[in-house]
Amino acid sequence: MAKIEVEGTFSRRIGNYVIYELNGQMIIRSISGFSSTDLYHNKKYEKCRQNAHEFGKLSSQCKAIRMALKGILPKSNNLAIVNAFTKKMRSLLLFDTISEKGKRQLAQALQNPSAKTALQYYPFNPMSPLGLEEVTLNDTSLSFTTPALFFPVHSNSIGVTTHFLFFDFITNESWLYSSSIAYFQKATLPEIVTVSLPDQSQAGSGTLFTLLEIAFFEHTNDTFMPLEEDASKIVVVLEVE
Repeated sequence: MAKIEVEGTFSRRIGNYVIYELNGQMIIRSISGFSSTDLYHNKKYEKCRQNAHEFGKLSSQCKAIRMALKGILPKSNNLAIVNAFTKKMRSLLLFDTISEKGKRQLAQALQNPSAKTALQYYPFNPMSPLGLEEVTLNDTSLSFTTPALFFPVHSNSIGVTTHFLFFDFITNESWLYSSSIAYFQKATLPEIVTVSLPDQSQAGSGTLFTLLEIAFFEHTNDTFMPLEEDASKIVVVLEVE
């Protein structure tokens, strides 16, 4: 880049150089950037191609999972939910130590027990504090402690639902099974809540995610009314198999 002096009219582009005004001075510099041909074929952009290939497939899988949980995830904070989940799942590609870079896959990464552990207690809603201690899982139920559970304004009850989500990372097919909702009022909320898991006779294929959903309600006149704003809803991955 260099400063130049020009008089009268002049061409804004000369060969591989462009001329433009900046802060009252004329500047000439070489044309930078890259073409689509360079992006697809130039060796210096190999890492970009690898990242784009992995990210494209991963993004479609994350979207498929979110669509499978469409009736469960909060409608508020949608952009934060999308970005946080994609970032989390992308970090799991490091656990695929078999595939070469640019071809790493979540299906392979989740064969690694460390990847499954990394997903444990992942909160789908990054804007809502968990307020949960360690959760105890057994064959037919789960238990969690509630003293640290945060109740948003106007809520005096919670509704707890558990879910099994089977997701096939090869075909992007999914199977979702849910328990019935269990209600608890804040005034009589036990320190340890135990709820049933979905019917285990139902099955799917692929990776199994066990999820806990806690929604907040206002209990009036023997009716549990969901809050108009669902930004406080908690949806947590408890286990991955």
